[in-house]
Amino acid sequence: MMQQETNAFGADKVTRYKWGLHDAPGRLCQVHKSKIVFDDRYQREIAKAKVVAIARDWSWLALGVITVAERDGELYAVDGMHRVSAARLRSDIQELPCVVFQSDGMQSEAQGFIRANTNRKPITTAQSHRARVVAGDETAVFVQSIIEKAGLVVSGNNTGPGRVKCMGLMHKLARSNRDALLRVWPLICEVSEGHPINEKIVDGLVYLVANASHDINEKRWRSRITNLGYSGLKSAAEGASAYYAKGGARVYADGMAQAINKGLQYKLGISND
Repeated sequence: MMQQETNAFGADKVTRYKWGLHDAPGRLCQVHKSKIVFDDRYQREIAKAKVVAIARDWSWLALGVITVAERDGELYAVDGMHRVSAARLRSDIQELPCVVFQSDGMQSEAQGFIRANTNRKPITTAQSHRARVVAGDETAVFVQSIIEKAGLVVSGNNTGPGRVKCMGLMHKLARSNRDALLRVWPLICEVSEGHPINEKIVDGLVYLVANASHDINEKRWRSRITNLGYSGLKSAAEGASAYYAKGGARVYADGMAQAINKGLQYKLGISND
């Protein structure tokens, strides 16, 4: 839909709604990385691991531009401190694209820092997954393939049936325990029919199929699991999490195993890590 500068009555929105305007436009220029400094009084702490990760896998497209404030002859990074720090680790990068604004002082820079970071919404795992699929990331392509084959969809909204939101977990399992994920995925989809895919059910069942004393896909155990169904498995995982005051695959699996074993003399066990 085309966005309009005027409202339905033709009135200018800026004037009608008294929209604010802060600062003056900046100028785009190339700045040597050594000329950009940081003001620790309003900047966040440097995360060294993040700096190294950016430097190790440098991308000009991902870099974008650095937001810089010119104050008393110095160039202060208002937004982009980690990217500048990463550039300083690389000998093949000397200048960085910057938008330089005239600063009215440290206070206005801090306000700009707050606005820049408050209005920016972090990328969701679902959005990251879709981008990784398009980029050809092997893990993402694999995860997408098993989701599509099951007739499910990736979504940031996990309230509807057939939706998968737990993409961070799916990627983690695809990298660390792909065989177990593949073995139990049909069972996960079966018990989740008519519901969104639940992260605790996925984590717990993958752990069970990898560590249980017997194959949970065997008829006897599979029947017990499907009889528990989505609500039973979810409740068992959440109950164990509340009991142990923590989460995690082993905890969810333990809760599920107790529910599966209820009333049985011959029980399903879980091997030690």
